[in-house]
Amino acid sequence: MKKNSLTDQIKNLKHGQQLLASAILFLVLVLAWIFVGIFAGQQESKISPTLKKAALPLTPDLNEEILTELEEKRVYTEDELANFTIYKIITTDRGKQQSIVPITVFAEDLEAQEESGSSLKTTDVPESEEETSETTIPGATPPPDVKN
Repeated sequence: MKKNSLTDQIKNLKHGQQLLASAILFLVLVLAWIFVGIFAGQQESKISPTLKKAALPLTPDLNEEILTELEEKRVYTEDELANFTIYKIITTDRGKQQSIVPITVFAEDLEAQEESGSSLKTTDVPESEEETSETTIPGATPPPDVKN
């Protein structure tokens, strides 16, 4: 019986060595797979070329001609700006009539003047391209592109 148990022990030992060798080989393969995956992931860039270009450092390139042109532009004084009239377009009568008025005139004032019969600078919304009528606003200076 000793002989039998000795051969059994040797078989068990060889079987254990094979299992240990298989486990070590499996562990080495898993570690190799992980390292290859990490290395391949670092080689692939998920950043688009546009973002890479946007991330580059800026190199300032100032055009002296443009800077000179900006310095030579005219600056308006407070008096000139105070006398500058700003116009707006008010639409009345459910969008059928437009009035070009100074910015200080409100739609309610315009409707009250229309009811009282005062003449205003108005433009009817044309149904055809040929149909427009204009009158003048009392006390207002017309914009440069409007003819009386």
